[in-house]
Amino acid sequence: MNIPVIIVNVLGLALIGLVGWYFWLYRREGVQIAEIDPGNSYPEVVVSFYTGGAHCCSDTSVITSSADGSAWQTVKVGEFDGGPMLATDLNGDGRYEFKTRDNAFLYAFACYACSEAPLELLTVENGAAKNVTTDEKFKPAHAAYLKGMISNVPDEDVNGFLAGYVGEKILLGEGKPAWDLMLGYLRQGFGLGA
Repeated sequence: MNIPVIIVNVLGLALIGLVGWYFWLYRREGVQIAEIDPGNSYPEVVVSFYTGGAHCCSDTSVITSSADGSAWQTVKVGEFDGGPMLATDLNGDGRYEFKTRDNAFLYAFACYACSEAPLELLTVENGAAKNVTTDEKFKPAHAAYLKGMISNVPDEDVNGFLAGYVGEKILLGEGKPAWDLMLGYLRQGFGLGA
């Protein structure tokens, strides 16, 4: 059995390796070198494997160095809905982030296929995973995400959509009108009156 191993080699020294058993099982992986952690002088190595299963999962980790580059560690970013997840520079500042959906919204208000979820943004800083969803510098990313979300409004069974929509509008600082819109749909749907 051939199981791939990912080894980070810096200046000729093999520092850390990850065994890719998910890759062996499902043959889907992503490996990327990207500048993520501002707390060191080396770029990071993103490793993301598809674990398989319904509505599942990318198992994503980042291999990053200490501030002085003398030690390396693997930081688990997490498991998220969908296939392998690589980082993107969402705001053009030269640092890469992970873009996913808030998985807590899936199945919470409607069926999986009927669910919409707000944008969730993650990064690695000083050797630790960090949620940066609410950072002001990502408002344009949230606005673009909302635009895409609105293009897929369902004709029926809007509960799952409205939950994600309200969540995303709150992240944009526009929660009150979104909440009022959601209440209007609930009143109509459940005969609660105005």
